[in-house]
Amino acid sequence: MREVRMSLRKLRQAAIQCVPGQKITYVSGVAGHAGNVERITRLAAADLRFIEATLLERDADEARHKKHLTARQAGSIAQDSGAREIVPFHFSPRYAKREAAVVSEAGAAFQGVIA
Repeated sequence: MREVRMSLRKLRQAAIQCVPGQKITYVSGVAGHAGNVERITRLAAADLRFIEATLLERDADEARHKKHLTARQAGSIAQDSGAREIVPFHFSPRYAKREAAVVSEAGAAFQGVIA
């Protein structure tokens, strides 16, 4: 086998094909106050956004106290940021066997795909 030397630039051109990728964001452990909502919204227009939806909107006072997002906030943030698809997660244990209610509330505020 013959040794071939080439610059890193030539190696990159020969070996790597750059194509557009998928942007994924992960949002967890955040309070739903205006400053955080603005920062999360500016974070990126993600193709796929994993976002906490800890409590239902009816428990918004508790969500504020525990510094977590409600499902409605999660859906609204994803909608406003231009996400294509969301995966709500980090549900409160109180919604065990009722996760569909959390996902439904997030979906009501988000017009994209919910995984």
